[in-house]
Amino acid sequence: MSEFEGYGKIGESSSNWVLEKSDNTIFKRTLWCVTEKVHGANFCFLCDNNGQRVRCGKRTSLLSDTDDFFGYKRRLLNEIIPKIQQLYTFVKNKFTNLDKLYVFGELFGGSYPHSDVTKVPNVNAIQTGIWYCPDVEFYAFDLAIAIDNEKQTYLDYEFAIIAFQHTNLFYAEPLFIGKYEEALDFKLGFNSVIPNRLGLPPLNEENKAEGIVIKPMHEIMIKTNKGSVARAIVKKKIEEFSEDKYSQAQKQEFKSDEGFSNVDLLRFEIDALITDNRLNNALSKIGHVTRNDKEKLKELLNIYVKDVIDQLIENGNEEMWNNLSSNDRNLLTEELSLNAKQVILNYLKLNKC
Repeated sequence: MSEFEGYGKIGESSSNWVLEKSDNTIFKRTLWCVTEKVHGANFCFLCDNNGQRVRCGKRTSLLSDTDDFFGYKRRLLNEIIPKIQQLYTFVKNKFTNLDKLYVFGELFGGSYPHSDVTKVPNVNAIQTGIWYCPDVEFYAFDLAIAIDNEKQTYLDYEFAIIAFQHTNLFYAEPLFIGKYEEALDFKLGFNSVIPNRLGLPPLNEENKAEGIVIKPMHEIMIKTNKGSVARAIVKKKIEEFSEDKYSQAQKQEFKSDEGFSNVDLLRFEIDALITDNRLNNALSKIGHVTRNDKEKLKELLNIYVKDVIDQLIENGNEEMWNNLSSNDRNLLTEELSLNAKQVILNYLKLNKC
């Protein structure tokens, strides 16, 4: 087993789920919750060695001692590490063979444009477009454990809530708890509840939440159309933060024209996925970059390109992509890289990085 298991990507639909009759029964019997999806950077506190050691990680890997990811070291370490260790003790009381505790969440904040709120010096917003608070904060939204060095297992969110409350850790409070169908129908477009929870005055302008996450209060694992098993969890975003530039109707209209080859269809699908929002998502995985960070820029491009191709496959294009000749696949990948580079260059220029 690897030393660190990161947080899996949450799909924006349940289209790849393979639900059997028994699954539908479980779905109906289980309570589901809706939480606010925060626009930030995925972050993890990993606690092991019987609660004595706490390390930090981004989505896919542990951070080195020299990597001050979005400036988290300045105050979060001293404030939160004791809570993580308390959390470990609390969880170990229930799972006595506990080896590792993963506290997954989001780094967020860094700017709050309100005349009555003082700006924190030398702190920049982790993401823009939604304003949460003037300083960088941590928003816990999942707990996972590894027992006897086995593969990580996610804990029921019902238990995670109790654990978060016990240690006074800021976490994703349910906006709704009820039936699955009702959770799916939860209306998007509401203003973020985070500033109010942090005791901040409301902004004079609209401050919509990025979206929601829907998951069961008790963990459910389901089969996927790829033959794997996944958590029953899904996210929904408002249109302003969509990582797809075309609607499903626009895509269907394009696909209905029989004059296009598979290369043309995939080129259109790829173009739809090359967006600023997707770049922001890639940036959240590595931290701030400048044009002088050659290695970091290379890493950013690789993450961006991989994310586009992964989403292309997830959107139901796997067979078409795999059936391309190697020349056609290389051509589309090269075009994708060039277009992604241009989006990154535009970002650097716009933000004077």
